[in-house]
Amino acid sequence: MSFGVFITCIALATAALIFAVVPLIIGKLKKKRATRPVEYYPPRGYSPIDVLQKYYGKRADAHDLFNPIMLYWAECGYITIEEDCKRGLKLTRIKNPEFSKKRDYGDAVELDNFKLERELFDELFGPNDVFYTLAAPSSYDGVYDTFMRGATNGAKSVSSPERNPVSKKLHIATCVAAEAVLILITALVAANTGSFIMAAMLFPIIGTVACKFAVPAISAENRMFKPFMILFFAVWSGAPCIAVLANVPADAAIVLAYAVATAFLTMTVLSPRIDIRAESDLEIYGRIDSFKRFLVEAELDKLETLVEDDPDYFYNILPYCYVLKITEKMKPKFDRIDMDGPSWYLGDLRDTLMF
Repeated sequence: MSFGVFITCIALATAALIFAVVPLIIGKLKKKRATRPVEYYPPRGYSPIDVLQKYYGKRADAHDLFNPIMLYWAECGYITIEEDCKRGLKLTRIKNPEFSKKRDYGDAVELDNFKLERELFDELFGPNDVFYTLAAPSSYDGVYDTFMRGATNGAKSVSSPERNPVSKKLHIATCVAAEAVLILITALVAANTGSFIMAAMLFPIIGTVACKFAVPAISAENRMFKPFMILFFAVWSGAPCIAVLANVPADAAIVLAYAVATAFLTMTVLSPRIDIRAESDLEIYGRIDSFKRFLVEAELDKLETLVEDDPDYFYNILPYCYVLKITEKMKPKFDRIDMDGPSWYLGDLRDTLMF
């Protein structure tokens, strides 16, 4: 294999990789520039689900939403919370959740989140007015799984083509570029080495596409198939690729291995993370980020002033501290502030729930 072809192939694969990395950097820079002046509260009317989705986008993890939602319901006056030595926490329904129309930049996504939240609320309490966290029926696991999937799907919609076509176009462009470069490099190596076994590279080429599109599409219908499909395509495309690498010169093997690796990395890891948001979503992100930064950096006297002005300040922001993963950073500050417990909780709230 000639040195010129070797360098050309490496350069092409690297260029495809860089092409996928650039939108990631642009997305992060746009978020950084979206930071706003100090915010003492999260956006008005936003639930913990809304904040999770708007802040993290595709990276949102809905597994730990139960505590924030529970505290949010209590602070809104929907439930009371009481410690029970044998059955965990006792949640007692006061009234059903109501959708807040007093939202900054409210839209259909937040309405869907309220419906999701209301469905969870109705399933937890059902015909009863009491729910025990450590004595929940086995059916609760399925109910909460459905809730988490709905919250996660809503987070992905932050960068959906309907809300932001730029992310979608770049996602498709990076995938097409990665696959086109892989095909081109395979053709160049085949022409340069004259090896018929290069035809087997068709399997890993199709395999990278399958792992990107076919596996997620089918596993969305039946999640049990996903591990088996990944194993199948790994063997189906990996074995021919190994056979090719073992039967071509060392420099050709290096080029092909690098091309396949960069294509797989670009299509399955980098391109799905492209997150260039619409201006309205960037503004909300900036406000949430400013709120988080304020809480982390705020001096004790400023927090004391806020608590004096609003005795419920700590309990208003507590659900969002969970979502933003800053409860441990807030503990030393609020432990030094003298506060009365909320009317909706019977027990030591800060020890039991926050930390």
